[in-house]
Amino acid sequence: MSLFINNTQDRSELQKRIAAELAEKAKKKNADIDLEPKDVDGVDDSEYIKDYKQSRVMNLSKTWLLLIVVLVVTIAAIIILAVRS
Repeated sequence: MSLFINNTQDRSELQKRIAAELAEKAKKKNADIDLEPKDVDGVDDSEYIKDYKQSRVMNLSKTWLLLIVVLVVTIAAIIILAVRS
């Protein structure tokens, strides 16, 4: 269970001091962090795609051809097994 504090009660001096210290500490900690996004022009950070080759149509067609051959062989095997039964 939790303890609900009545909103009419004011903070004690200790609570106020702790809250102020924590806020100041958070400001100091976040002062060094740059929250602005850096400019990205796409030139300096494109090094990872230097030797990247795009997929060619021929490679894709070979994959489809292989898939169709496997499908035809599988269907033929099923038909042969069904006829023998």
